[in-house]
Amino acid sequence: MARFLFLIVLATLFKSSLQQGCQTVRISGSTTYQTSRMTTYTMTGGTHDGRPVYQSSGGDYLYYLTSEERWFVGTTLGSTTVGMYVADTSMYADGTSGIWYLYDSISDDFQPVSAVSVTGTCSTGVSIGLSTGAIVGIVVGVFFGVVILIVVLCCCCVCAASKKIGSAAANPPPPAYPGPPEPERDGTVVIIGLIVPATRNADDTD
Repeated sequence: MARFLFLIVLATLFKSSLQQGCQTVRISGSTTYQTSRMTTYTMTGGTHDGRPVYQSSGGDYLYYLTSEERWFVGTTLGSTTVGMYVADTSMYADGTSGIWYLYDSISDDFQPVSAVSVTGTCSTGVSIGLSTGAIVGIVVGVFFGVVILIVVLCCCCVCAASKKIGSAAANPPPPAYPGPPEPERDGTVVIIGLIVPATRNADDTD
């Protein structure tokens, strides 16, 4: 569990560093419901619940509500009475990847439309924005890749050590040369006599 939480935190930090969000995004994909809201939205410079607020030329807001964990599109900022929404917690609108629900006035209910999406084209002309699920997938993949690499390296080290030990066992070093044998002793004791020179007493006479 701790490892999973660590991966989620790492993925969130990685996502925040990777994705800065485009200034302008476009909602598209519906030809039946909420067609007037299939348009371009631009950041207003303000935030709501820690996410940027976008607004269309028609006056609709695109914003996030923490209490609902959803992105909404409606005429009143912060309201839950809206024309469409998506259950997604991405930091930016162009990072959302869930299914949008669009209000249908005939059935007086929200209808899921999987074709609706939010895309962002930045000033460089490159569309950015990865979903949290995609980032988690990348981080998990990298994590397990590193683990597998470590296991392979450990196995290689163990195999190399085993081969070295096996080679040493198959080819033992030659025995050390003990040197020349010591001569055997027969037990004979040699007594070395002391030769004392002759002396003469002064009292002796010829």
